[in-house]
Amino acid sequence: MVSTYGRIARVAARPGAARLVGRALQALPDADGVPWHRVIGANGRIADLPAFGAREVQRELLRSEGCR
Repeated sequence: MVSTYGRIARVAARPGAARLVGRALQALPDADGVPWHRVIGANGRIADLPAFGAREVQRELLRSEGCR
């Protein structure tokens, strides 16, 4: 399942805290097992990620799972 930062914030009872969700995902250790790549922007697109190359990694992970 793919979700948005905002939807995750609402499910966590923090409506309006989409950026906080992004910061929390960014702070995850590399081998955490959380599918961070399945979180996208409200516009249905991959967000501009601060880590070098992360956007391309996310795109490839989503494609490998059959997402467009």
